[in-house]
Amino acid sequence: RVASACVTGARLRVDVQGGEGDEDGGSWMGAAGEGLLKPQGYTPLLSSIDFARIIQCVTFSPDGNNIACGVGSSVELRSEHTMELKGVMKGHSQNVYSVAWNHAGSLLPSGSIDGTVRLWTPDGKEMGTLRGHSDWVKCVAWSPDGEFVASASDDKTVKIWKVA
Repeated sequence: RVASACVTGARLRVDVQGGEGDEDGGSWMGAAGEGLLKPQGYTPLLSSIDFARIIQCVTFSPDGNNIACGVGSSVELRSEHTMELKGVMKGHSQNVYSVAWNHAGSLLPSGSIDGTVRLWTPDGKEMGTLRGHSDWVKCVAWSPDGEFVASASDDKTVKIWKVA
């Protein structure tokens, strides 16, 4: 299971959590033009789908049954195994650049070029909009205790929001 992915300059790091039967996770590291170093237990591609628009971000739900994708100004919820569309969350006015499930899988913030963070339930209900950035929200993340969402923006700020 992918825990996180980060691009820094021309390098990519993907942190992998140990799954069932795995004792440890690992990291895949690579630079532009290089292949990624793969940990033991590497699993080949399980499914794929072509989208009509650019996908900016993707995250697995904690139970592994769903993925959420930032597609244009919407968040699409899809089945992990079949990639069947289960719902579309609309509310942002510009592209979504970051999504992150909470540990319970009950809340999904999305960060957008419109400078907002929107909070969604798995059934697509918008629970609120966090405003305060003056530029793109490029990254959202949860605190380990699930009480706070952090958002990072091109306005050169990180904001911590109490949501629980």
